[in-house]
Amino acid sequence: MRSASAHCRKSRSLTKEVAPILTLLSALYTLSTFAQNIPPPPTLATYEVTAYSVGDDFTPAHGITASGKPVREGVTAACPRDHPFGTRVMIPELGRTLTCLDRGGRITSRKLDVYIANKAEALRFGRRMMPIIIFE
Repeated sequence: MRSASAHCRKSRSLTKEVAPILTLLSALYTLSTFAQNIPPPPTLATYEVTAYSVGDDFTPAHGITASGKPVREGVTAACPRDHPFGTRVMIPELGRTLTCLDRGGRITSRKLDVYIANKAEALRFGRRMMPIIIFE
């Protein structure tokens, strides 16, 4: 029969051998959990950018977006369905980063509609091909 002290020595030895493995497993778990929370890298693409305004014959007068939030100049963009609500899009030429909060019947792949409060200004904006950066 083993003595209690021999059992304790064996237990301590095993703990010393297993501790680094447990530390490594813990670190790997932490890294894998952390990696799941890292957003994908931004995407650069050229989009056809137009502007819309409440009362422009296409936008409902209530000014509520498809996401349920009110339209806000400098904040709201209507994006294609492949960009979920909340996706941020930077338009360097405009010096703005907008949030996809709205949809539009004509807003399909590679098209974006920015909200401009003034109807005349939105119409003057026209249709422009612009590079944009997408942050999913």
